[in-house]
Amino acid sequence: MAIGLAMPVLARAAAPELEQLFPIAFRNGTTNPVALVGKIEPWPPRIWTDHPGIVFNPGTNAAACTVAIAPGVAPGPHWIRLFGPEGASAPRFLVVTPGPTTPEIEPNDHFAQAQSVTNLPAVVDGRLEKSGDVDSYAVALRAGQTLLARLEAHVLMSPVDAVLRIVDSRGVEVAFNHDDGRTLDPFVAWTAPTAGTYVVQAFGFPHPGATDIRFVGNARCVYRLTLSGGPWLSHAIPLVARRGTTNHLVLSGWNLPPSLAPGLGFPSSAATGTVLSVRIPGAAEDLRVPLADEPQLVEREPNDLPGQAQPLPFPGAVTGRIERADDIDRYLVDLPAAPVEFVVQSAALGFPFDARLRIEDSEGKIVARADESTLGDPVLAWTPPTAGKYRVAIDNLLHRGGDRMVYHLAVRVPQPAVEFALAEGSVVVEPGKTNETKIAVTRRGGFTNAVSIRVEGLPAGIVALPSDVAANAAEGTVRLVAATNAPPANVPLHVVATTAGKMHPVGFPLVSAGENNGVPQGFKHLLAERIDQLWLTVRSPATNAAPAK
Repeated sequence: MAIGLAMPVLARAAAPELEQLFPIAFRNGTTNPVALVGKIEPWPPRIWTDHPGIVFNPGTNAAACTVAIAPGVAPGPHWIRLFGPEGASAPRFLVVTPGPTTPEIEPNDHFAQAQSVTNLPAVVDGRLEKSGDVDSYAVALRAGQTLLARLEAHVLMSPVDAVLRIVDSRGVEVAFNHDDGRTLDPFVAWTAPTAGTYVVQAFGFPHPGATDIRFVGNARCVYRLTLSGGPWLSHAIPLVARRGTTNHLVLSGWNLPPSLAPGLGFPSSAATGTVLSVRIPGAAEDLRVPLADEPQLVEREPNDLPGQAQPLPFPGAVTGRIERADDIDRYLVDLPAAPVEFVVQSAALGFPFDARLRIEDSEGKIVARADESTLGDPVLAWTPPTAGKYRVAIDNLLHRGGDRMVYHLAVRVPQPAVEFALAEGSVVVEPGKTNETKIAVTRRGGFTNAVSIRVEGLPAGIVALPSDVAANAAEGTVRLVAATNAPPANVPLHVVATTAGKMHPVGFPLVSAGENNGVPQGFKHLLAERIDQLWLTVRSPATNAAPAK
């Protein structure tokens, strides 16, 4: 008697996993080889990019491709994904640059083997390839010339906590930096006491941190190193410019020409949108000054004592500096008996300032205070018990002062606002089934409105069920239903939230600030910190093997 045995469902192939590109940056108008780092089977994958002018052509060898960047592709970070029948990879960066880049050349581990970088400013595309790897770059400096070195790795999603150091011709360390104050990436500004050749060395530790202490290196530890001996803009005073008006900015940085000392004027036509771009000849990059609607003041000393408090309009903002260890900056503000928002920015801008914020009444009594938020800067929401004049006091919690102890204080009426975030960046659905993806709704400033959700770009055979977020609710849902005959598909969807007559893109955040037993996880700052899409894969139905006879 023959017996038929039903065979189990055949195992599906996994979705491609893209972890990094090397190199990660390419000049527009060029075609270059690139390696895809990750678990990519079968080869070749299909590749999506966020711009039609970025085109990948996989080679015959696994991981090897060429990428063509059209001349019109905008400089900056772009997104790519790999996808196949079973799903899509997480998005990863590809950086388009307007100028040339320098490839790293091994061997360059020892300072005596340093790769020569002759034309500054320069950007090196490198990788810490193996455990214990150190990459060395030699630059010639004049006496009194300041060298600026910035390494980007963390902001590119590389799993490395990078370090920069500068050594002299004998290998003696003369400068060192681990973190730039805003990210885990390092930045060094160092002035050469004598003319000569100096070596910039890049290395790093695993991120997230491991139990052993070692220099990390693998195919994912990609970085970009910018080297400059010319003008470098750090910030402007004030730190924020006013939108729609003329602005006078005093520029700070290194190797700046004396002609810039009085500052620069910018017409109102330059103060539109969200940032004002400042460009000076020879600088490695532009300075992007944020724009806001409030009047922007600059601190005037003396303002330490209560009777010296500098008047500040409401709403209004001021840029100040804690100059001495015992310095306290006070501002006098006329506030209503209604909700008020106090926002300090300093650490978030890369300054080593641990700000403390206090509100004092007319008798000098502290009626409200804040030390820091999750971003490291104080944020205070407070309702004065009575309308009247109050003093806002700012000092350094660590009692330190100096040129880099700069801050921006804004005092304003809280504005109703809402943000949306997808819980997942990609989803998979099979014919005849439903997928649900949660949306986190973050409300601020008394925003209570209901929200409607819609999905754009749906392929054939897929519908999105009506979805509304109730007033004051903190969560919504995207429900995608596949027809029983839905054909296979791989597409980026766009989720849109509409509330109070305004449309908001619903994106997937790529930054995270979690910890595991005190060890930081994820990436707190990235070149771009969210992607405004939900990737959908519609799989073909699972099939069974023919039964045995």
